[in-house]
Amino acid sequence: MNRITRVLIAFGLLCGAAAVATPARAQSVWELTPYRVRLIVALAPTPELTPELAARLRQGLLDRAEAVVGAKWNAEVLEPEPRLRHRILADVASLTFEDLPSDTDAFDKVVCVAVVPGPTGLEVQARELDVRTRVFSRVVRLPVWQTGKLLDTIFRAVVDGFTPLARVVGTQGQQVTLRLRAAELPTRDPSLPQVAPGDVFQPMIRYEDRAGKLRKAISIPWTFLVVEQCDDEAFTAALHSALMSPMSGRHRGRVDPLALAVRPTGDTTRVVLRGRVEPFPILANYKIYEQELNSRKTRLLGQTDMNGGIDVGRGDAALRLLVVKSGRVLLARLPLVPGLEPELTAEIRDDDQRLVAEGFTNAMQFQLIDLIVQQRIMSKYVQDFLDEGKVKEAEKLVAELRAFPAPEELIREINTEQTRTIVEDKWTKKKVDELFDDTRSFLRKHYSTEPAAAMDRAVAAAQRAARETPRTEPRKEAPRTK
Repeated sequence: MNRITRVLIAFGLLCGAAAVATPARAQSVWELTPYRVRLIVALAPTPELTPELAARLRQGLLDRAEAVVGAKWNAEVLEPEPRLRHRILADVASLTFEDLPSDTDAFDKVVCVAVVPGPTGLEVQARELDVRTRVFSRVVRLPVWQTGKLLDTIFRAVVDGFTPLARVVGTQGQQVTLRLRAAELPTRDPSLPQVAPGDVFQPMIRYEDRAGKLRKAISIPWTFLVVEQCDDEAFTAALHSALMSPMSGRHRGRVDPLALAVRPTGDTTRVVLRGRVEPFPILANYKIYEQELNSRKTRLLGQTDMNGGIDVGRGDAALRLLVVKSGRVLLARLPLVPGLEPELTAEIRDDDQRLVAEGFTNAMQFQLIDLIVQQRIMSKYVQDFLDEGKVKEAEKLVAELRAFPAPEELIREINTEQTRTIVEDKWTKKKVDELFDDTRSFLRKHYSTEPAAAMDRAVAAAQRAARETPRTEPRKEAPRTK
């Protein structure tokens, strides 16, 4: 089973699970359950970052969470043990789930915060783990110039990087209905960011064992949900995916279809195109367009470089829909949130062999058109010569017509080229075969040696007529008499 097949099955599980009605009681529990949030704050060993300051920050973060977020969070702040403290300060971006305390599964969100020396003071680095899906966010980095602002900056980094979690409860066409975790619990600060139209979620699938513990969690690649409408009970989102996704599917065991909000922290994402069949070739010079989300209008962004890559920056909307074309052929639609990942690789159809085949078949068809036009012009000249009694001139043109390649010879040339064109991808092979089949059909329909044969018969008839016509002696004039 290849990668795309596994992804399609996974997406089918997502949609199939969403189609099953969730009991109202379970929905209300989900929406009335606060996030269990653990903050782990590590301070670099510098003179100004004292243990007393660390203690004040831990208490201040608890107070701030209660005052700003309120009932949506059950928060605690943990002082890391030495090994974890070293890992956070060394490189918070490389943390793994195994680095965290053994009781991490008891929480919904774990945010690791590093306070380290920066270029002009201190820098706060915050990285969130969504425990339910095992997804780490990108690192939020904020500068701070004085220790008196540390509490504000740390809390801002935590809030900026917070990714709400939703459950998929229904699908209809390209519309997905979701319910937000802790949605019915109020926040104390009304300015705290909530889900709004235009926000982007990435669908996830959580597989559980009979005890409800995580077996594995997977994200659906190149698939996003864009929030369109929010109400008190749920919100709807438009589905954008590079996959031909089934809208229903069967599944075994416990499957929880979820969606996690995305929070890009970078400015650009480099998209690299490779063939989806071994040896996965680099796809250079492929044109990349952007399509408007709610229309078919496209505009050219650029083309992939010699390494098959193109840099895509942020746009007016968080989600950008890339369209990959080779010539006039649409190869893929790739939904992308620029800045969410530094680099992504898309395995798409390698169109190079189809382009080679298209070049050959186009050249062959142009050659056929040229031969057909020459046949008609020369046949007209032959007929004109015969009408004027210039049989020898007509014979020369007919000899040139007979020298034109026979259809069987051109068919063999087409077949030989098709045999040499080796294509592994099934879709591309189908398109290549269609090109050769169309060229053969065009040849059989429009080109033959009949014009040469017809003119040959006309010349032969003229020659017979010339032989059968009796010669008449020129009449001699009688001598004149005076």
